[in-house]
Amino acid sequence: MPIHKSIQFFELKRAINSCLENSLLPDQFLIVINGNLDNQKKSYLYYLKKKFKFIEIFYCKKIGIHNALNYGVDKSKYNIIIRADSDDVNFKNRFKKQLHFFIKNKLDILGAVNIEVYNKNSCYIKKINEKPKLINFLIRNPLNHMTVVFNKKKIKKLGLYPSINLKEDYALWFKAYINNLKIQNMVEPLVYTYIDSNFYNRRKNFISFFSEIKLTMFIFKLNYFIGTIMTFITFLRCFILILPNKFLKNLYKIILRKKINK
Repeated sequence: MPIHKSIQFFELKRAINSCLENSLLPDQFLIVINGNLDNQKKSYLYYLKKKFKFIEIFYCKKIGIHNALNYGVDKSKYNIIIRADSDDVNFKNRFKKQLHFFIKNKLDILGAVNIEVYNKNSCYIKKINEKPKLINFLIRNPLNHMTVVFNKKKIKKLGLYPSINLKEDYALWFKAYINNLKIQNMVEPLVYTYIDSNFYNRRKNFISFFSEIKLTMFIFKLNYFIGTIMTFITFLRCFILILPNKFLKNLYKIILRKKINK
């Protein structure tokens, strides 16, 4: 679990509790601090480390999310790694279900469905494919990063998370697919993701555009043919990003999501 200073204390506490109250506890819980934290969060993490011997906390300078993730992978003592975000809530049986599914199906990377909660009153399931094909990778990220389980050795062999801000996981899964790693999704919700009012605005900035271009260049180096196709799709995605928020919301909630009752 990487943590950055902008995370709210209640979000952090809620996310960590969802890990510590899971039906299957981790053998090692790695928390990587990316930058500085305020004293309230530091005291809380210090308390947890004393209470739970399997918790390990690493303080790093502001190294970026991909470096924080890679640092955590390197520090893991075990070959099966489960990702968790510091502002999401894991279902009580998430770890047990995913670990069983991962081992039974001899997978390299496993994702799952997440439920997106908007303003605490409307919920949507993010639509994903159980067994992503090339077309799914080309259109959008086929894995929900906060739900991922992966084989450490296989991921390290790929070179870990590349330095592509906002797209480091997407690029890694693409590389894994091209290298024939076994990738699958569990088509049941296992994580709650809380969406705030700035969700769409954060996707409409220069960094987002630059990340799209950098991802396409990364794919070009992996496979020229796939990179060529990706170029046209990148133009389309960049065009969508400049559209009004109202259109973007409809695209997400009608086409890419499915509304559910909480």
